[in-house]
Amino acid sequence: MFWLIYQFDVLPSLWKYISTPLWKRYITVLDYITLTFVKYIDETAKNIGDKLQNKAEYEMSILERLLKLDPRIAKATAIDTLTAGIDTL
Repeated sequence: MFWLIYQFDVLPSLWKYISTPLWKRYITVLDYITLTFVKYIDETAKNIGDKLQNKAEYEMSILERLLKLDPRIAKATAIDTLTAGIDTL
């Protein structure tokens, strides 16, 4: 994924204008990563389950707080953190 990001962000490419094979590979990789992350986030949410109801907010992790608010936001935040965390360097 990071190699592909480098290809699109740094090197000249036609992907903005034409759906290149490299672009299609990138989309496939991102779909795989997203499905994998969602699988593990759902598994974690299931394991946490009812424990969230009895936990004080200051004891909760960021993921637990977001899952309590909205699972969709929790998934998006986790995926962004894991995939785009490298952008902060």
